[in-house]
Amino acid sequence: MIHLTKERYAELLRAEYKLESLEGWGVDNWSGYDGAIHESIDDMPSAWDFCHMSDDEVVNYWEERD
Repeated sequence: MIHLTKERYAELLRAEYKLESLEGWGVDNWSGYDGAIHESIDDMPSAWDFCHMSDDEVVNYWEERD
């Protein structure tokens, strides 16, 4: 189990809701969508790679950024 502040939990829920809303309105049909998902920005992994990391890798990645 991991503990989050209520503020961080609400932030994550808002981000999930926003993503679901965007995908529901067809943002995944946008011409730049594949690039946005599969290309990395600066020193960050691509969204595709990030979503395929293990739970431990995701948590470690965010903890190292703080």
